Amino acid sequence: MSTYTVITGEPTSEQYEASSNSASTARRSLDQAQVLLEWSGDTPDCMAALTIYTHAEILVLMQGPEWTEPHE
Repeated sequence: MSTYTVITGEPTSEQYEASSNSASTARRSLDQAQVLLEWSGDTPDCMAALTIYTHAEILVLMQGPEWTEPHE
């Protein structure tokens, strides 16, 4: 089961290493200001102070205007 967090700014190398993402594969918000990181298992210490999302919660967040272009 995957767990997620959103980081404002550029994640640290420790955060990338703890996640299943890299700088080139991580999803970014439309304005590039936020980065979505994902991991499995226990929450890494470097993510513990951040808001943690379940899969269902992150799907809702990703449908928001910061992450998805509006349909015309």
